Amino acid sequence: MNLLGSIHKQQKILILISFFYRVLIFLCSKENPFITRKINSYTEMLDNYFLSFISYEHTKPILFFFKDYLAFKIYPYNYSLINLLIISVLDIISVLIYYQLILKISGNLKNSLIISILLSFSFVTWEYWREASHYDHLNIFLFAIFLHSNYLIFLKKRFTNYLYYTFSLIFISIMTSFGVIFALTSIVINFKIINKKVICIILSFLFSFYLIFVSGNIKNHGTPLLSTVGGQNLLQFVWNSNNAEAQIFQKLDNSNKYPSWYKNCFYEAFRENGKYGSIYGKCFPDPIKDNIELKKYLLNLSNNSKDKKLKSYVKKDLEVLDNPFHFAGGVGEVKLGFSVYYGKYSSKLARDVIIENPFVILNSLLRSVYSGLTSSLFFTGLYYESQLIKVPIFHKFFNFIISVFLFWGIVFSIIYSTLSLAKFILNNIHFKFKSYLYLKLKFFNSDYLLNYASFFVILNYFLFSITTCCENSRMLVGILPYCLLTTIGFLINIRDKKLNLLKS
Repeated sequence: MNLLGSIHKQQKILILISFFYRVLIFLCSKENPFITRKINSYTEMLDNYFLSFISYEHTKPILFFFKDYLAFKIYPYNYSLINLLIISVLDIISVLIYYQLILKISGNLKNSLIISILLSFSFVTWEYWREASHYDHLNIFLFAIFLHSNYLIFLKKRFTNYLYYTFSLIFISIMTSFGVIFALTSIVINFKIINKKVICIILSFLFSFYLIFVSGNIKNHGTPLLSTVGGQNLLQFVWNSNNAEAQIFQKLDNSNKYPSWYKNCFYEAFRENGKYGSIYGKCFPDPIKDNIELKKYLLNLSNNSKDKKLKSYVKKDLEVLDNPFHFAGGVGEVKLGFSVYYGKYSSKLARDVIIENPFVILNSLLRSVYSGLTSSLFFTGLYYESQLIKVPIFHKFFNFIISVFLFWGIVFSIIYSTLSLAKFILNNIHFKFKSYLYLKLKFFNSDYLLNYASFFVILNYFLFSITTCCENSRMLVGILPYCLLTTIGFLINIRDKKLNLLKS
């Protein structure tokens, strides 16, 4: 009872310190973006054209825009302030979750509180990045409840835990990149400990909600994903290699797989905007600034092509161009249906280059891996889009402390995952040196929680490393607290081994 009382007391302290630190940062921020009035085409859309916008949007998870709509209705003067409050509250809840998990691993009340306070402070950087209004901003909370619900399922099979688990899987699936993969992987991992009827019910809810939120993209663009930007992202990943550009142009010049309109747009965009232009197919006038010229361009493109799909996309684009609010949010450079179709050929081009020249992407992979490692420095606010993180400099430098733990957490996750796999193999095979090797592996007494956290660090890191070239620093932020858990677990293992050696 005393222990529970101490935990509750520390949780209250954690909440109060987290709250007052955020108030301090808000008051100390000289260029505070949340106190000035926000008026732009996006707020106009939220005010007057939201339903029409939602019916057309295809570049970001739809639920993100509902959050912005709610925030705007609460406080039209500056909806970003409401977003900041929402994200801050969710991040503090996340800190409370991680406090419990850290306490479980460390078994030390005082150290768990100190580490959790540092973690809470570091989240402030995330809350101020892009004014708390990016679609990734829910990731810290979503990954927190994802890990927590999995752990509770492992501890006790009861209705409330199953409900919590289902809720976490649904939200991570409809709001994050690769979320549906994480959810399905979690179900596979927990397959032996969850009743099969319950699994069927969870899967039915999961797929039902996922299909609802991707139905627009399936119907309009033939993709069962949350975003239609995958083709452009894959080409960007390949082109990030120093040696890829020559291979890309050579493939375009010598192959008849790509229609003339695609090649013309690709080369024109490259002349105007370089590599970035070709990746996103920016060969057309701006949808908002040059509306009339864009219509002429698309009509000319359609009239000079026999491609029925292209004509269909252009026809739909012409119907929405008179309403510029459709281009107010999301990834503006790929909002046109033409851009979606262009991206499908970009994806094909990228795959063809990889198949014919697999070693050309080694440089891309190395850069992507490096970008993932720099995610450990995100909370300093000094490396990734620092100009968009307007917080006092003392806060940024302070977060170098926790960045050390986060960096090594990525490394330790690899170790934990490797050793867990080795233990699994040893438990299922028989050979002469099994007993000796098993004793050596017992040095790492990683339990379900550490195994789970380290596995999903590696899975996230792997998926983003092979698909995304340049933004892993912020894409992996949601999983960074997992790295903190693996670091703590590793240090505890070292401490316990030293104690055992002293006793012996």
